[in-house]
Amino acid sequence: MVTIKKLRNFIQKYDIDFFLINRQRLLQPLLSDNSEDEEIRINRWINQFQPAADKATAAAKQGKIPALAKLVPKCTVFENETLIVLESKCINENILNVSSS
Repeated sequence: MVTIKKLRNFIQKYDIDFFLINRQRLLQPLLSDNSEDEEIRINRWINQFQPAADKATAAAKQGKIPALAKLVPKCTVFENETLIVLESKCINENILNVSSS
């Protein structure tokens, strides 16, 4: 899992203003009702990022909600049926509050 420090460093290093996130993957990172072909494609992509992929899968199976998902109501600046745009400034200002809850 990405730590708060790593997320903040990433935002600062790359001067990130917004995060564009797939709504389905934010709430269910690796568990979904996609077709088998789609799951194979997604799993191939995510499995490049070991051991983080295994940790994310285990956390999702335990029902843990990612900190970014908890910030959706507060930090969303745009959304549609499939995508959510979160403002990085809002994430930085509020991430400590949600990570401990």
